[in-house]
Amino acid sequence: MLVRGFADAVMMRSQQALAFRSGGYLPPEHYDQIFSAHGTIMIFFGAMPFVIGLMNFVVERGHLLARRRRRLFQGRIGQTARTWKRMPGKPSPLNMAESPSNSPWASA
Repeated sequence: MLVRGFADAVMMRSQQALAFRSGGYLPPEHYDQIFSAHGTIMIFFGAMPFVIGLMNFVVERGHLLARRRRRLFQGRIGQTARTWKRMPGKPSPLNMAESPSNSPWASA
């Protein structure tokens, strides 16, 4: 298909070069067919594999970054919970229903 797309491109360019001073060597209907075939071939066999490969790279990179962010966020939550448990009278951030009403941090 790469050779066919290249042949179509050469035929279209040579038609354009020859049609500058004369009528060229291809009738207009045949040129239109070559133009459409070349576009279809280049989209399906050129652009689509490139876009699919690019999306594989982007999605995999996104998954790696999300995994890294999740580990970092879980570590911060764990550190915050451990710190808050050590503070007397401070309600736990993980379960606010157990907070004592007589603590200095209770809302009035």
